[in-house]
Amino acid sequence: MKTTKLRRASLGAAMMIFLVSGVGAATATSSITAAADEAAILASAKVTLSQAIAAAESATGGKAVGVGVDDQNGDVHFDVTILKGNTSQSVFIDPKTGAVVKFFG
Repeated sequence: MKTTKLRRASLGAAMMIFLVSGVGAATATSSITAAADEAAILASAKVTLSQAIAAAESATGGKAVGVGVDDQNGDVHFDVTILKGNTSQSVFIDPKTGAVVKFFG
């Protein structure tokens, strides 16, 4: 009886390790895919990061303190974080046209 409980416990532990390692692999794969997608977007963008920053600063009158690429349901934009006074906001810039798409903050 003790052997059966030990085997069940070992089997349960092995299954947990398998499941956790599978989730970790899936997360790593999605992170790699996301980075590759962002790199492809930057490579095909008609607007440089500098131009996106300038457009966001011009539209808000603030100073850029960060920039990244944001993908919301397949809709990809440069995400420029602007600081104006004591307030920060994000400004989405279209990487193909350089147009301001959205403000929020």
